[in-house]
Amino acid sequence: ISFNNRKYIILSQGVKYWLWHQNAGFFYGFGGNYSKYNIELKRWRYQGYSVGMGCLAGYSKIINYKTNVEISAGLGIYYINNDQFLKGLCGDFERSNSKLCIAPYQLSISIVRIINIR
Repeated sequence: ISFNNRKYIILSQGVKYWLWHQNAGFFYGFGGNYSKYNIELKRWRYQGYSVGMGCLAGYSKIINYKTNVEISAGLGIYYINNDQFLKGLCGDFERSNSKLCIAPYQLSISIVRIINIR
């Protein structure tokens, strides 16, 4: 995926468990993600990857028999590894960075359409 000199790909997978009824009420979940990127910020270009996992909690409100509104938020831990270059396609190499950090895993408001397959 490319957008305004930012190239990245993100793979994400997760599961949810509803406490009251499937697709309604309070839920919690966990998941993981992987991203590979090549982005320019200010005077630097960062090229690398990150892997992480996180937990989330939320609430799903039934609007009608096939539509819900879902609000969720979560926190995750990520390992980030990248090389830092001066801005530009062939910028000079500056240093390698790797760190472990805690960051938001998910923050969303979604409209969910339920499809029944029988």
